[in-house]
Amino acid sequence: MTKEQQAWWRRYNRYLASAEWQRIRARAVRRDGHRCTRCRRKGSRGNPLQANHLSYKAYNRIGKTPRRDLEMR
Repeated sequence: MTKEQQAWWRRYNRYLASAEWQRIRARAVRRDGHRCTRCRRKGSRGNPLQANHLSYKAYNRIGKTPRRDLEMR
């Protein structure tokens, strides 16, 4: 992995640990009715929903992820 890629991952992991990310993720979960966007099953404590990025373009451009770029699985 190049130094540039390592730096990207460090920034991205800090972002995922931030309160801002937690707010964006929580809003996406509510938007999708606490359900997987593919199978429509509800998330649970034992099987929590994961926020998947549709694209990293917005994150790379502005340093955060718009809700429209997330889907819950």
